[in-house]
Amino acid sequence: MFNPINIAIDSQAATGKTSIGSELAKMLNYKFIDTGLFYRYFAFKFINHNVDNLSEEIVKSEITTEDLEQINLNISNQYLQIGARASEISKNNDVRSAINDLIKRLTIGKGFVVVGRDVTTKILPDAEVKIVLDADVETRLFRRMKQMNLENECDTILNDLLQRDFNSHDLIQQAKQISTIIDTQNLSSEQVIHKIFKIVIFYSLQHSKFIQTILLFSLIMICFLFEKFVFI
Repeated sequence: MFNPINIAIDSQAATGKTSIGSELAKMLNYKFIDTGLFYRYFAFKFINHNVDNLSEEIVKSEITTEDLEQINLNISNQYLQIGARASEISKNNDVRSAINDLIKRLTIGKGFVVVGRDVTTKILPDAEVKIVLDADVETRLFRRMKQMNLENECDTILNDLLQRDFNSHDLIQQAKQISTIIDTQNLSSEQVIHKIFKIVIFYSLQHSKFIQTILLFSLIMICFLFEKFVFI
């Protein structure tokens, strides 16, 4: 009944966008892309390389779906090291350009939930639904420690979050200007997913040709019946 659309979800670190985006994609039977996975992939693969030596050609030649899926399963035990490295690599404009172009090509056919930095502004600026998830740093710190089972690394994780917030401040502010903002601080993941789902359904209802046809037909019938019984 509804044509597939693209949904872009942006946020600061540790707001739950990955788990929320993944569950939303399952609910809608959409494909899910976490842009951060691409950066963690290269952080893992080029952990001992000079970031400045990474070119757009190298990035495009090294991306494989199989490797990405495998890396996603195996980097959690190196979270802090890989995360810091991924942030460093993300500053390389050639890397960002290559990854952004790849994701743009992947999502041409619609039916994707894409989460990550720059998604609403640079990667999928034409996404039909754009969301920014928000939460204060204390909430995000607790979530990240629980997520990675790193309760003994509180100071390190806090410093990491604050640095990420500083680096992404301007981009997040731009994203908020063109997106629907959802404060996740006092909401469960299920509640956040439900809110986004309602936004998606509302958009789809507004733009569904099938629904518009039904409404137009109903309006014609109402006018016909009104004319028939009023002027009989």
